[in-house]
Parts: sequence; C-alpha cells; structure tokens
Amino acid sequence: MHICFLCDEYPPRSHGGVGTVTQTLARSLVKNGHHATVVGIYPGQRAPLQAEDDEGVDVLRLAHTRVPGAGFLLNGLRLRSALESLHKRRRIDVMEGPESSLAMVPRRFPVRTLIRMNGGHHFFATTLGQPPRTWRSWLERRSFSRADHLCAVSRFVATTTLDLLGRANEPIEILPNSVDVRKFQPRGRSAEEDGLVLFVGTLTEKKGVRQLVMAMPQIVAAVPHARLEIVGRDRTDPQSGRSFGDDLRAAIPPELRDRIILRGPIANHELPMCLGARRSASTRHTWKRCPWRGSRAWRWARRLSRRRQGPAPK
Repeated sequence: MHICFLCDEYPPRSHGGVGTVTQTLARSLVKNGHHATVVGIYPGQRAPLQAEDDEGVDVLRLAHTRVPGAGFLLNGLRLRSALESLHKRRRIDVMEGPESSLAMVPRRFPVRTLIRMNGGHHFFATTLGQPPRTWRSWLERRSFSRADHLCAVSRFVATTTLDLLGRANEPIEILPNSVDVRKFQPRGRSAEEDGLVLFVGTLTEKKGVRQLVMAMPQIVAAVPHARLEIVGRDRTDPQSGRSFGDDLRAAIPPELRDRIILRGPIANHELPMCLGARRSASTRHTWKRCPWRGSRAWRWARRLSRRRQGPAPK
C-alpha cells in the first residue's frame, strides 16, 4: 500500500507534534512493508531535484511561493502537479493530512482521502474564546468537503470539531497519536534532579505555559528547591505581534529568574535524555486535542501535571 501524508512540518525542518507524529507513523509503515511519501510546502525551500530519503520514507518538500497573497493559487498548483506526478509514478492508495490539508487537493483526485484531526483552526479559535478567522475557516471547511474519511487523535477533538463544522453525525474513528516506545522508555531514576519540572511544547497561549510560569511562586513556596525548564520553539503571538518567549521572560518575577529557564527548541532525539533527568513533566495545555508529549512522559513513568478539562481525563 502507498500512503501519502500531507505535512508542512516534517523533521528535521522546524516542526511541532504533527510533524513528529507523521514521521513516527510513516517510518513504522515502511518497516511493515508499505510505501510512505510525505509531501509539503516549505518557505525558503528550493525546488528539489529528487525526494529526500528518511529511513525509507520519501519526503518531497515543495517551495512556498514568494508572491504575496498568491499562496493558495500558486502553492495549490505546485501541490497538485506534484501529487499528479507522484500518482503516475506509483499509485497512491490513501492520502492523509491534518484539518486544512486537503483544501488545495482537487475534489476528483482519484485517491481515498483522510483527515486526521489534531486540533484545527475552528477547534482552537473557539476553545480559546476567539472568533474564527474567515479565510482560515473557509479553507478548513473546503478541506473537510474533500475528505472521504475522518479520524481524530481524541474523542474530544472529534466531537468538538464536528459540532463546530455542522457535521456532528458523520462517522469518525479515534486513533490516538503514536509514540516510538523504543526511544521513550524508563531508564531508572539515578539521573533525576529532585525538584526539576519540565515543560515541552511550542510557546503559545493555548499550551498553558504562561499559567505555569505564573504558578511558579506558589510551587517554590511549597517546594523551595523547585525550578522550571521550558523547552520548545518560540512563536509570534497573533494578538500582540510580539515574541511569546519574550513576553514569558518579562513575566518572570525577578526573584525567580534563576529558577525559570527557557531553553528553546531541542531535537526530538535529544528529548529522551531531557525527560530522563526530570522528576516531573507538564503538558498543562489550556486546550489541547490529545497531547502526545504526555504519552511520552508516561512512558518514562514521570509525574505528569495536566488539567482536568477537555481531553485530559482520557
């Protein structure tokens, strides 16, 4: 079987959870005798002469247009051309991507299409109390209209998204995010640092990292030797236009600046060692679909701090 993943954040380029999960799943499919191809559009990418090879996974990175305001048209032409060429060379059986990924795929493209819900624009805008943006909402609805099948990483993201899109009665499968259990395994507690708390995730409001920083004075009052390390890539806050990381640093109380450290992003292969030294891990997301980092912390048998809302009880 040939499975084509639509992913614009495949490692080792700048990526988040969707890119990492796509890589884990694609590599596993290849090892089980299937063929996997990943196609995505990347800013600053030059037109590739051939696909990259990632442990048997073919990765095709298409160049993002530099023409302002023409992304949907020009990027769509490049994506459709690449998919048609790929399908002619080796027939695609299934094409999968996140919520808005099918918006630029022709409705009559002769491939079974699947949307894997990880938490799209409607989901996060609404759960964070913000109005959905018109253009991004249109793209997401257009993408869903092109999907033959639906799946989601949690029941919460499935029911919430389908209700918002007026598709509550559509059938859907729940397929939790995968974790590479060979990489994320308990390795004993000899290297632990007592009182060290770890946050892993992109620095955005929806992750809840700001609330964790605000809670540190109470944590230190209860555990005087506690300190917090924040690992993850920075993002520009869409509300303020500023670096979210810079805003976090400005919010740290002066007396705790040596207790709260922003380390920036680290490579995925370094995360097991990073988790191994932590006594506690936090995936305290304000609203999250099904945090895969929490699954990895559980694999390490670490104490995990999470909310009791949304998908957390699951």
